[in-house]
Amino acid sequence: MPNTSATGGFLAPSSINGDLNDNALIDFLQTVVVGITGLPGNMVRPRWQPEPPNIPDAGANWAAIGPGSIKRDPFAGVIHQSAGQGDDLLVRTRTVDVMCSFYGPAAQANAELLANGLEIAQNREAMRAQGYQLIGGAGDSVTVPTLVKTTFYWRVDISFTVRQQQEYVYPVLNVMGATGTVATDTSPAVSDTLTVNPPA
Repeated sequence: MPNTSATGGFLAPSSINGDLNDNALIDFLQTVVVGITGLPGNMVRPRWQPEPPNIPDAGANWAAIGPGSIKRDPFAGVIHQSAGQGDDLLVRTRTVDVMCSFYGPAAQANAELLANGLEIAQNREAMRAQGYQLIGGAGDSVTVPTLVKTTFYWRVDISFTVRQQQEYVYPVLNVMGATGTVATDTSPAVSDTLTVNPPA
């Protein structure tokens, strides 16, 4: 059984607000890029894969995407919620830099489709449904022709940043009663025993 503040020990969150990480985050980003650019789903791939598949032909249009830097606010807000047995709500904002590399003869055109499509509110509905908001639009397009074997692949890199509010709930229970000693730092010291009883 998981620890609570009553048992002592390390606390794990009892609930998380649909935080997307690892493969779930990559799958979500793939849905966004496919929807905005119109590229086939099998042609928008994770940037890093345990067993990389064959690279499409130089004449094919495709993309490699994935999260880059993930930054969190330096401090989280922790709010105690007294309903029921009580718990602590941790609230923190994180930003995710999304890296996209477009390949093929229409690489620049697809980068522009993504950059401009992100500005349309309806295209951001899927992100909002997951609690993500676009920050500042897409970044600059950078042309980076890539040599694969003996063939140069036309490649254009572009990135965008999204922000999400994380909400983690931890089982920090209400204090129902306590006994302790209160002492002053005066000379001579004065102390008294304090007892707080649970509500009837």
